[in-house]
Amino acid sequence: MLAFAVCAAAASARAECWAPRASDGQVGFTARQAGAAFRGRFTSFAGEVCIGEQGRIRVAVRTASVDTRLPELDEALRGPEFFDVRRWPQASFESDAVKALGGGRYEAAGKLTIRDVTRSVAVPFTLRPEAGAGRARLEARTMLQRLDYGVGVGQWADTRWLDDAVELSIVLTLQRAAGAQ
Repeated sequence: MLAFAVCAAAASARAECWAPRASDGQVGFTARQAGAAFRGRFTSFAGEVCIGEQGRIRVAVRTASVDTRLPELDEALRGPEFFDVRRWPQASFESDAVKALGGGRYEAAGKLTIRDVTRSVAVPFTLRPEAGAGRARLEARTMLQRLDYGVGVGQWADTRWLDDAVELSIVLTLQRAAGAQ
C-alpha cells in the first residue's frame, strides 16, 4: 500500500496543474442562423488543466449561464429544444489523454457530454505560461455538430434555419493550482 501511495504521489508531481479564472476567460461559441453568424458564451464554468506525463483536463460548464447578449435568444437556448437546462444543467469535458505537440501546442482527446449525450472529441489547444506569474493562457478552437448532441430538436433540427456546425472557442487565464509543481 505504501508503494502505491509513493507511485501516485510521484505521478501527480509530473503534472503541472492549473485552474481557470472565470473572470478572465470565456467558453464561447459561434453558430449560424439563416446564414447570419451569432456568438455566445457561457459565463459559469470550472475545471482543471494538468500538463505533463499524467496530463488531464476536466471542465464543467453551467448551461444556464449561456449569454448571447440577446435575452430572447438566451431564453430559447436554455429551453427544452436546445440545452434544456432544467434536465441537463451541466455540459462537461473529461480528457482521456493530453498529448504535447511541441511549441506550447497540445491536443486533448476525451469525452464531451452535452444533454446527456457523450461523444469522443479531440481538441487542439495552446498553453502559454507567464514566466514567474503563476498564470498561463489557454486558447482552444474546434468544430462540433450540434445535432450529434441533440441540441436543436423539433423545428430546430432543420439545418436550413440553424446550421449543424458550431465553432467552440475557449480563451482562459489559468492560475497555478495550489500545491502544483
